This record gives sequence, structure tokens and C-alpha cells, in this order.
Amino acid sequence: VVTNFTGNSVSVLLGYGNGSFQNRMTLSTGFGPQSVGVGDFNNDTRLDIVVVNSYSNNVSILLQYNRGFLRDEKTYATGGGSDLRYTVVGDMNDDGQLDIVTANYGTNDVGILFGLGNGAFLNQMIFDTGVQSHPSCIALGYFNRDTELDFAVAYGGTMTVGIFLGSGNGTFIRQISDGIHFVLAPLFIASGDINGDGISEIVVAYENSDNVDLLVTYNNVSFENQ
Repeated sequence: VVTNFTGNSVSVLLGYGNGSFQNRMTLSTGFGPQSVGVGDFNNDTRLDIVVVNSYSNNVSILLQYNRGFLRDEKTYATGGGSDLRYTVVGDMNDDGQLDIVTANYGTNDVGILFGLGNGAFLNQMIFDTGVQSHPSCIALGYFNRDTELDFAVAYGGTMTVGIFLGSGNGTFIRQISDGIHFVLAPLFIASGDINGDGISEIVVAYENSDNVDLLVTYNNVSFENQ
């Protein structure tokens, strides 16, 4: 699934299972689609698509109904000037339903749309990321040795990474990365247990740079740059 920013659409290339793909199917979205996420939002065992649209300041949900065919089911507004840049999908409140997390670059916050399991979502809950932080990317992970899903946010404005620790009920406690500042604004982050210690690490990539940084967790959401 690929966003077409200037075309205000997404393209879906269905796989044959042998490394090759069908010709693209193009679906309309809002204005300025920046990022897509995939998940089963209505529990019918078919993968659906979420798209965040930076120019129209909203989230589009495309539900699959038959062998890759999708329909524009609903759009959720995220507020004027939110300028969404990225989205991830996960169960953020331990209710067994997929939720949507968005990086709202323009309003300096992160939004979570909690899923109801039928393809519909609640209006976004806002988590402030700080003045001029400009969140640009999000990664889900487990950063403090519990079983509740957390998320990390790359701040393009302050050139840092922030951590939000999950409580399992849809609330999160904002942490500040342990004094780590970057020379360049982080463009993309990913998370995973890279060293096998049971805690997620963070990999940071930058625009116009041939290097990445690895942030290793060493003491409950304290990070060391490797």
C-alpha cells in the first residue's frame, strides 16, 4: 500500500504470494495523504487501511469488503492545522480492538482514535508533545519492562525523541528522552527488541544522512545512543 501525496490517493498492489504483484488499484483519500496503516478494524478477518491526510487534517478509513476491494467508510477530523504526518496501528487500551495513533505535526500533539471493533472509531484523544516539538513519526514498543504497549515519538522541531508509557486503559504518561538530542531532525523511527533483553530499542533515521542512531534502553526508559 503506497500513498500518492500529490494525487490525493493510495495505491494497493495485491500480492500473488510469489514475490510478484498485480497491477495497482488506486483509491481516493483526503488531501495530502502522508502515511498509511493496515489492520482488521471490523473483525471480519480482512485487512483494512487507515490513511492520514495532512492537507485536509483528517483520517480516512478504507474497509475491505471483497478480495482486496475497499470502500471509503468514514473520515475523522483531527482539527484545523493538525498537519498529520504519520500513523501506526495497535491495541492501545487492551480491549482487543485495534486503535489508530497519529503524529499531528502542526498542533504539537499525538492523537489516538480508539477502535470499537466494527470499523468505527471514537474521536481522537489528544496527548500533548510540547511547544514546537512537531511530532513527525511514531513507533510502538515496550520500553519499561511491563506488558502494556507504549509509543515513542520523533520530534522534528526539538530534534529529540519522546516516550509515552501505557497503563493498559488508554492513558499514557509522557516521558522525556534521557537528554538525547540529535544534530539533525529525526525523519523516521522504528522499534524492536534488537539485543534480546526484553525491552524495545529505537532506531532513528534522518533526512540527508547516511547514518542511523540506535537508542538502547538500559534502565526503564532511559536510553543510551549507540
